[in-house]
Amino acid sequence: MLASLGDPQGTFEVFHIGGTNGKGSVAAIAEAVIGRQGLAGLYTSPHLSDFAERIRIAGRPVSAELLEECWVELQKVTWPDADQLRSATLVVILFTFAINNYSSTATFSQ
Repeated sequence: MLASLGDPQGTFEVFHIGGTNGKGSVAAIAEAVIGRQGLAGLYTSPHLSDFAERIRIAGRPVSAELLEECWVELQKVTWPDADQLRSATLVVILFTFAINNYSSTATFSQ
Protein backbone atom coordinates (compact mmCIF):
# COMPACT_ATOMS: atom_id res chain seq x y z
CA MET A 1 0.00 0.00 0.00
CA LEU A 2 2.85 2.39 0.77
CA ALA A 3 4.38 1.58 -2.62
CA SER A 4 1.13 2.82 -4.23
CA LEU A 5 1.80 6.20 -2.55
CA GLY A 6 5.41 6.41 -3.74
CA ASP A 7 7.04 4.86 -0.63
CA PRO A 8 6.70 7.95 1.61
CA GLN A 9 8.30 6.12 4.55
CA GLY A 10 11.71 6.83 3.04
CA THR A 11 11.40 10.60 3.38
CA PHE A 12 11.95 10.87 7.15
CA GLU A 13 13.44 9.03 10.13
CA VAL A 14 11.29 6.64 12.17
CA PHE A 15 11.69 4.63 15.31
CA HIS A 16 9.39 1.95 16.62
CA ILE A 17 8.55 1.47 20.30
CA GLY A 18 7.51 -2.06 21.23
CA GLY A 19 7.09 -4.14 24.34
CA THR A 20 4.49 -5.05 26.91
CA ASN A 21 4.26 -2.09 29.26
CA GLY A 22 5.10 1.62 29.08
CA LYS A 23 4.93 2.17 25.32
CA GLY A 24 2.49 5.08 25.62
CA SER A 25 4.64 6.88 28.19
CA VAL A 26 7.84 6.32 26.24
CA ALA A 27 6.14 7.49 23.02
CA ALA A 28 4.83 10.64 24.71
CA ILE A 29 8.28 11.48 26.11
CA ALA A 30 9.96 10.79 22.76
CA GLU A 31 7.40 12.95 20.95
CA ALA A 32 8.04 15.82 23.38
CA VAL A 33 11.84 15.58 23.10
CA ILE A 34 11.90 15.18 19.32
CA GLY A 35 9.25 17.88 18.95
CA ARG A 36 11.63 20.38 20.55
CA GLN A 37 14.17 19.65 17.81
CA GLY A 38 11.67 19.94 14.96
CA LEU A 39 8.38 18.47 13.84
CA ALA A 40 7.43 15.15 15.42
CA GLY A 41 4.68 12.76 14.45
CA LEU A 42 3.18 10.01 16.58
CA TYR A 43 1.05 7.02 15.63
CA THR A 44 -0.50 5.03 18.47
CA SER A 45 -3.06 2.29 18.74
CA PRO A 46 -5.56 2.06 20.24
CA HIS A 47 -6.95 5.53 20.80
CA LEU A 48 -8.09 6.68 24.23
CA SER A 49 -11.04 8.98 23.51
CA ASP A 50 -11.10 10.06 19.85
CA PHE A 51 -10.27 8.02 16.77
CA ALA A 52 -8.21 10.84 15.19
CA GLU A 53 -5.80 10.95 18.16
CA ARG A 54 -4.10 7.82 16.82
CA ILE A 55 -2.22 10.06 14.36
CA ARG A 56 -0.62 13.20 15.77
CA ILE A 57 1.55 15.79 14.07
CA ALA A 58 3.29 18.46 16.15
CA GLY A 59 1.46 17.24 19.25
CA ARG A 60 -2.04 17.63 17.77
CA PRO A 61 -4.39 14.94 16.50
CA VAL A 62 -5.05 15.11 12.77
CA SER A 63 -8.41 16.49 11.73
CA ALA A 64 -11.33 14.39 10.54
CA GLU A 65 -11.07 16.28 7.25
CA LEU A 66 -7.46 15.17 6.81
CA LEU A 67 -8.39 11.56 7.56
CA GLU A 68 -11.11 11.77 4.92
CA GLU A 69 -8.69 13.26 2.37
CA CYS A 70 -6.26 10.44 3.07
CA TRP A 71 -8.96 7.82 2.60
CA VAL A 72 -9.95 9.31 -0.77
CA GLU A 73 -6.30 9.45 -1.89
CA LEU A 74 -5.66 5.88 -0.77
CA GLN A 75 -8.73 4.66 -2.66
CA LYS A 76 -7.51 6.41 -5.83
CA VAL A 77 -3.99 5.00 -5.77
CA THR A 78 -5.05 1.45 -4.85
CA TRP A 79 -7.97 1.30 -7.28
CA PRO A 80 -6.04 -0.74 -9.90
CA ASP A 81 -5.55 -3.39 -7.18
CA ALA A 82 -8.72 -2.99 -5.11
CA ASP A 83 -8.09 -6.30 -3.30
CA GLN A 84 -5.08 -4.64 -1.66
CA LEU A 85 -7.35 -2.16 0.12
CA ARG A 86 -10.16 -4.63 0.84
CA SER A 87 -7.79 -7.07 2.51
CA ALA A 88 -5.96 -4.45 4.60
CA THR A 89 -6.61 -4.28 8.34
CA LEU A 90 -7.59 -1.03 10.03
CA VAL A 91 -4.14 -0.83 11.64
CA VAL A 92 -2.43 -1.11 8.23
CA ILE A 93 -4.70 1.54 6.72
CA LEU A 94 -4.15 3.97 9.62
CA PHE A 95 -0.40 3.36 9.60
CA THR A 96 -0.40 4.14 5.88
CA PHE A 97 -2.35 7.36 6.56
CA ALA A 98 0.14 8.34 9.24
CA ILE A 99 3.22 7.65 7.14
CA ASN A 100 1.76 9.52 4.17
CA ASN A 101 0.92 12.54 6.34
CA TYR A 102 4.28 12.57 8.08
CA SER A 103 6.05 12.52 4.74
CA SER A 104 4.16 15.60 3.58
CA THR A 105 5.21 17.52 6.72
CA ALA A 106 8.70 16.09 7.29
CA THR A 107 10.39 18.96 5.47
CA PHE A 108 9.53 21.26 8.38
CA SER A 109 11.94 19.41 10.69
CA GLN A 110 15.02 20.18 8.59
